[in-house]
Amino acid sequence: MTSIQQYALNIFRKAPAGIDVLAYLGGGCLRSFYDGTPVKDYDLFFASYHDWLFACQWFRADTSFVETTLEGEQTYPSFQREGEPPFNLIGFRFHKGAEALCNSFDFTCVALVAEIVEPDVVTVTQHPLAPYHASHKLLSFQNLQHIDRVERRKARYMGYGYKETPEFTASLPKCAAIPREASGGDY
Repeated sequence: MTSIQQYALNIFRKAPAGIDVLAYLGGGCLRSFYDGTPVKDYDLFFASYHDWLFACQWFRADTSFVETTLEGEQTYPSFQREGEPPFNLIGFRFHKGAEALCNSFDFTCVALVAEIVEPDVVTVTQHPLAPYHASHKLLSFQNLQHIDRVERRKARYMGYGYKETPEFTASLPKCAAIPREASGGDY
């Protein structure tokens, strides 16, 4: 059986050479390792605006990728090879380290971050319950978000067969009080 580290390394190898030293891989693509759902996309996160700009340039320079950003619908650029999920270059927030990024996710099942620490060596930082919640398809909050974002993401996860934990359901009224601008973005 493949480890989550090998799984993440295989995803990093699909990106243009050099991206792996700049980017963190996080969220749903790693969750898919545990819950078996099809990978929708690969989200890459960065420590700085500078790193994000370099990554955008590397993707644009690699002719095997086509930019597939949906103008007016996305707040980040996307790049895709034919027949593969797109890479989303998340550049509206930056994180100093995998732990900080991991701690920023809304749901525990997606609080998973991979980074290359040496050539061909990946470490994965995760919420302690992430593998369990993902493999058992349970929705639980790590960080509350604005209710519109929560409802949109909850609907997607319910489509994957996820169920709300009692804590999740009990926290929904608190989400209604959170300002939209305090949420984690429109991705």
